[in-house]
Amino acid sequence: MTAYTLFEILSSGSVSGPEIVTHHVLPTIFIGIIIWAVLTLLLRSKVIAPVENILGHLKHIGNGRLAEIENHAEISEIRGIISGVNSLTDKLKKAPDNEGLSKAIDDLVKLRADLKGLIDNDQITPDDLVPVMRDLRRLEGHFLSALVE
Repeated sequence: MTAYTLFEILSSGSVSGPEIVTHHVLPTIFIGIIIWAVLTLLLRSKVIAPVENILGHLKHIGNGRLAEIENHAEISEIRGIISGVNSLTDKLKKAPDNEGLSKAIDDLVKLRADLKGLIDNDQITPDDLVPVMRDLRRLEGHFLSALVE
């Protein structure tokens, strides 16, 4: 717009200061503001709002809420991102409980230590077996939580 205004001023010959402002500068500023407002509204509705929606949804996924994003985007790249996030959500729903598996491994290490302590004892009493049975029950629960979807 500025280039057009300069071209118009140069091509029209001698122009007074008030005429430059009223016929060239003010219309250029007015049209520039209109273009800026329209582009801002379009970018906000078509790009920024969907991206903010995706980021908010990713925070929810990080907090453990594994829901899919509704795909209402008009831009193909944003639709691709949404389908990727939904695919990730599906995979996370189907993945085993890694925390349960990690706890089961910890329980297995503790069980091994308790059994080693029993082996080192010369005489085993029924009370010595209680911690081992607790470890086995905890291990079983964590393995089951890791295996169940």
